[in-house]
Amino acid sequence: MKNLEVEVEEDVYQKFKSIIDDKNIDLNGIVKIVMLNTIYEKGVDWLVGTLRNEIANKNEKKKKAVKLFKEKGFDITQFNMNFASRNKGNSQYWINANKNVLSYDWHVILNDDIKKKIYLLYIPKNTIYNLKNKNDKQYNISLTYNELIDIHRRCC
Repeated sequence: MKNLEVEVEEDVYQKFKSIIDDKNIDLNGIVKIVMLNTIYEKGVDWLVGTLRNEIANKNEKKKKAVKLFKEKGFDITQFNMNFASRNKGNSQYWINANKNVLSYDWHVILNDDIKKKIYLLYIPKNTIYNLKNKNDKQYNISLTYNELIDIHRRCC
């Protein structure tokens, strides 16, 4: 038997662990499944292909959401906008925003596939401070669905 050691950020590990714990899944079991499937498929294309499909789906949803909001009269530019989908395992949206977005007016589109709704957040420049750094160029932002307050139900 071989022991593996993987370095991962603490917050990523804790969030991942809470998801698999809720499903009564063992982390060792997940690693074994990934390893066995990689051996069976003789490569990681099965995993990379799945990720590519998810990225393509996300990009398509993002384009549709931007188009819908523009049709409703909201001026959203690709330059200073982020898109996030609600995680299926919990009630959170994850955004990895470039640090420069906070220096400008910023739009965040939240896609809720569970409730089939999209939300548009407008964040005026220089109104958010003390965010957690993901790296030198990005912030790591988590929004919890239950914390959102919809004060304008006029759109979507």
